[in-house]
Amino acid sequence: TARRQTRDQIGLPVLLVEDQRAISMLLTSMLQDRWGCAVHVCASMAEVEASLAQGHPYLVALCDLNLPDAEHGEVIDVVSQAGLPVIAMTAAFGDELREAILKKGVVDYVLKESINAFSYVCELVGRLAKNRGIKVLAVDDSSSIRALLKHSLEMYGLDVLVARDGSEGLTLLDQHPDIRVMLVDYHMPVMDGFSLTTEARKRHGKDTLAIIGISGNEDPLCSARFLKNGANDFIHKPFHFEEVICRVNQNLEMLELIEINRHAANVDFLTGLRNRRHFFHAGRARFEQARQAGAPVQVAMLDIDHFKQVNDRFGHDGGDQVLKTIARRLEEGFADQWPARLGGEEFAILFTGTEPEATRNRLEQLRQRIADLAVETAAGPAWITLSIGLAWDVAGPLDDWLRSADTALYQ
Repeated sequence: TARRQTRDQIGLPVLLVEDQRAISMLLTSMLQDRWGCAVHVCASMAEVEASLAQGHPYLVALCDLNLPDAEHGEVIDVVSQAGLPVIAMTAAFGDELREAILKKGVVDYVLKESINAFSYVCELVGRLAKNRGIKVLAVDDSSSIRALLKHSLEMYGLDVLVARDGSEGLTLLDQHPDIRVMLVDYHMPVMDGFSLTTEARKRHGKDTLAIIGISGNEDPLCSARFLKNGANDFIHKPFHFEEVICRVNQNLEMLELIEINRHAANVDFLTGLRNRRHFFHAGRARFEQARQAGAPVQVAMLDIDHFKQVNDRFGHDGGDQVLKTIARRLEEGFADQWPARLGGEEFAILFTGTEPEATRNRLEQLRQRIADLAVETAAGPAWITLSIGLAWDVAGPLDDWLRSADTALYQ
């Protein structure tokens, strides 16, 4: 269906290890408000061990380094041994402590110095949840660089593929078209990074695949050449894994924002069905493709009878509830086809691959179900009916079919 959840959700609970009650309450509130997830709070190493012994499945552990019974970050070792990714939190920091924390294999570390730090933790938790199942491709002829990239990115829950040169990378990209981010070294045998980027862009646009160029080349124009060939971003060698992770996360967020905007442009806000714009834009291509293939095609127009009276009697909130109920019935009954809200109380369905008589029977069943349905509103139950017009074997483009269906609807 075209419907999208209006609120992000995280299914697994988060383990929060923090002995300062004010901080644990703040983080718990932020995580629950942002992601709707359960948060299990432990204030000591002993509580952590007891919780892990019960076998709770956690998405991630947020661990304070200084606990009453573990003052030097020992809790990280315990949680890591249980197979959980760890985000370390500390009030004091320095280069020596940073190196010690990173050697423990934490996902990231945060200095507890402001509300911004806790906001960062909150968003990072969401990033780890979203990363599950996202594919990233690292292409580099250095085995050590490939291993570093694979290890670093897998710590963030990403599904990482690696290739030794551009040709092998292009093959993997064709085999896995759902790859979302590709990190590409410049200097490689067989096919270099510029050529790989150019070929990749012929297959995937910037709205579906982010490409990050990587190079130790001292030529200051190397980054510009990558960007001109279609890359989204660039990283200089030698790099630290923290920079790589930040760049990958930012590019994933960019792709998600594009997807959210595309969704908003194509979907009716009230009902979650395809909107008029998407129905005519993408529907025309679907319509023409079916006709060229010789597949049967029908177009239905649906209208709620006397909808003004519904709004007058039950209010606009009641009318909205009626529209959303109709949309749900269309999603449930015609998910294999193309239902859309064209505007107001008017809906349309584009049928491809089904015979007219079968389509007519399905629509008649829908009409009867709606007539038997009482839509619950704040002002009481609303009884409604639908009029439906169906067009098939019409000469001309999709617009002519819709006019024919609309004429049948009024008959």
